[in-house]
Amino acid sequence: MRPFYPAPIRADFDWNRWVGVPYQTWGRGPLAYDCWGLTRSVILAGLGIRLPAFAHGYTDTGLDGDVPPLIAGHLAAGGEWFPVTLAQARPLDILLFRVGGRVNHIGPVIQPGWFLNISRTRGSGPESYTRATWAHRIEACYRAMGDPA
Repeated sequence: MRPFYPAPIRADFDWNRWVGVPYQTWGRGPLAYDCWGLTRSVILAGLGIRLPAFAHGYTDTGLDGDVPPLIAGHLAAGGEWFPVTLAQARPLDILLFRVGGRVNHIGPVIQPGWFLNISRTRGSGPESYTRATWAHRIEACYRAMGDPA
């Protein structure tokens, strides 16, 4: 088994440019996103990793949507992502959330204790994943694997 090396974060990365962006089902940006589209865009800008779009592999991205199982399967399959504990979470790790009894939401960590969330009603913005609203819903946390320096 090869050792894990976290992917380096680009020096010019600033997550604030995604704050206030509206929600749109199947949104892949740059004017509107769903939770996967937002996560894809942030990861590409911060780590240079292009995640699959999954634009046609699901029917809806809302709470009843089926895209999160596609995403969870992609991340859990290994390869360039590996699981980490919440205590180890750092910027640009990816959090999977269980809402309504199943994994159906995702967001990038922006700093320890905080992730960039997007919702249909409020658009995008930072939220604490340690608050009661989110803490009990966290299913997993994943980190991109980089190359050894």
